[in-house]
Order: sequence, then C-alpha cells, then structure tokens
Amino acid sequence: MRQCRRSFVGFRFNLIERAAEVIATEILERFDKAVEVTVKVEKPAVPVDCICDYFAAEVTRCR
Repeated sequence: MRQCRRSFVGFRFNLIERAAEVIATEILERFDKAVEVTVKVEKPAVPVDCICDYFAAEVTRCR
C-alpha cells in the first residue's frame, strides 16, 4: 500500500485507468518477484448523473 501512495503523491490523473496503470507498472518495477499484478482503482465521487456507489478501473499487467 505504501508503494501505491508514493505513486499518487504530487501527481494528478485525469483518468482512473491511468492511475491504475501507473500503480501496476510501479509494482512490477519495484518487486522483481512479482510476475503479475492486478490493480483496481475506485473513484467514489463521479461527475455524472447516475445511481452508483463508485466508478472503477481495473488493469492486470504481467512480465
């Protein structure tokens, strides 16, 4: 979780898909033993008129 926070500090992402991609890439770069990683980013406040708890983006990356 600490690695995820470091990826976010000082950055602004326009898309939650991009945020998930950056986190997944960071994990694979920092942890040599990681072969595959799945990251799900949830955004609770969405700028559209709908009945939903959140929007989410999930990416899976492997070496």
